[in-house]
Amino acid sequence: MARPKKNLDKMPADLKQKIKTINQRLYKLENTYNAYGNSYANQSAQYRMMRQYAVEEPTSKNAAVSQGIYKVDEDKGTVRLKGASEWSKLSDEAKKKLMKVVNDIWEDSGNTTTITAIKSAQNKGYETWMKNHPEARQQGITLEEYSQMWQETTEYSRARQNEHFGSDQVTMLLQGYDVPYLLKTNQWQDALDKLRNKQASSIDRAAVRRFTIRS
Repeated sequence: MARPKKNLDKMPADLKQKIKTINQRLYKLENTYNAYGNSYANQSAQYRMMRQYAVEEPTSKNAAVSQGIYKVDEDKGTVRLKGASEWSKLSDEAKKKLMKVVNDIWEDSGNTTTITAIKSAQNKGYETWMKNHPEARQQGITLEEYSQMWQETTEYSRARQNEHFGSDQVTMLLQGYDVPYLLKTNQWQDALDKLRNKQASSIDRAAVRRFTIRS
């Protein structure tokens, strides 16, 4: 017996609430910053993947459908899932895609749409990396430095991979990488030096500003 066709005319109430919650999480990621002034949106694999799908140039029917379920504010650099007010304008295919994306995020305990999940993933990676790199322990690398190096190295690898692969492939490649792979010994030392030099320069500039104000 054939299953009855699902009525997609009206957005299901539970889907509406899930989208509202996810969009609130995305807003919080965009407006919460780490010690280096970077928003947690830049540290969220889930957020970066969503934004990539939202703004990439559609090269296929599936890409166009994926792009159509997001709202992007290019001026602010923000991305949101489309909600109840846009539901009626979506094709049935786009509606099904939106439902799948929402449920995948909602049911994935390891998703990084919350700051708590991001920090948990970073802590786990940091502990493993420090255990495997005694030379890093000797230099007293902090969790914040580790997270920043991971972010910058990931962005660099993404840019390099984009020269050879499509954006979907790059996302999947980087999602499969772990920090010990990205931050090889010959890479992390250089990344750490640059990071600490940058931080020292920022502190020096802040000190000059405070001295100028007092004077």
